[in-house]
Amino acid sequence: MLLHLKLFAFVFLFFTCTLFTLRAADWIDDGHCVFSGNCQIDNKTKGELSCLVNFTAFEVSEESMEIVKDVCPMFINESGIRPKLCCNYSQLVQMQDSFKLPQALLQRCPTCWRNFRDHICSMTCGPFQSYYVRATGWIPGDEEHSDQSAVTEFSFKVTM
Repeated sequence: MLLHLKLFAFVFLFFTCTLFTLRAADWIDDGHCVFSGNCQIDNKTKGELSCLVNFTAFEVSEESMEIVKDVCPMFINESGIRPKLCCNYSQLVQMQDSFKLPQALLQRCPTCWRNFRDHICSMTCGPFQSYYVRATGWIPGDEEHSDQSAVTEFSFKVTM
């Protein structure tokens, strides 16, 4: 009886660990950008839609560095090395403008503002978007970006 119990425990543990490993492997990849830049104007919202991409994050330009310091300071390290991100200058300018209203609403709670900002910055600019962002809907890009697709929907993985 004890042998059967040990065998059952071993088999149960083996299959549980195997299933967990296989499930975790679904999210393991090299870490890359999922969307970047702007490919089209959304007809409904008149907002810009990002391009669906699959490349490694790139070093931000010197021009972008000042905006990153203002908009997404979480990406700046003490050494002053320009970070590698998935967002370009135009996206950073757009975020800087879009952050004015939420910042005004959340100014009485600095922690709330920082958490909100950090989530948006990670989702939009984070160098490993593929770890937590999945594009779930896209359409062909406009005439200028006919060789690319514009992201219309995405899912964002948040854990606590």
